[in-house]
Amino acid sequence: MNAALGVLFFLIVLAIGLKCLIMVTRKARLPQGAPTSPAIARIVLYDVCKEINALLSSISPYAKATIYVDDVTISGPIGLKRLVPTIMSVFRRHGYSVHPAKIKVMTQKDEQTVLGLRVNSRIEPNAEFEAKLKDGRQKLHPKDPKVMGLESYKRYIES
Repeated sequence: MNAALGVLFFLIVLAIGLKCLIMVTRKARLPQGAPTSPAIARIVLYDVCKEINALLSSISPYAKATIYVDDVTISGPIGLKRLVPTIMSVFRRHGYSVHPAKIKVMTQKDEQTVLGLRVNSRIEPNAEFEAKLKDGRQKLHPKDPKVMGLESYKRYIES
């Protein structure tokens, strides 16, 4: 009887998992930009994040990892650059690949951009965003939805 209950429980969990998979995917893929992406990424990358944060905290109490979906930002004292190969190996060990062209090391004197935001001393739109907004202001009507959206986003970030 216990074995039968165990099999029934397994089948119920499997059915729930498949239902969740169907709800969050389209054509067996997770759509880019889906509102569920950050939550799913946190669940999937939990062990990776835990290992990276343990590594960073062993180096410095000021070293931190911030992960949003598949964007990883490591911040802290100078010298963390030497951890890039180790962090890449953590991802590989968990079955993920890191595209070398996606790795950027930014010092304090650089414009530190994360997810399109400048994060040097405070969060604000980066130079690329400012150029896009300026271009929109020059070429489009002030009430154009694109210009209004960019203006609104800028106000939100700067508030």
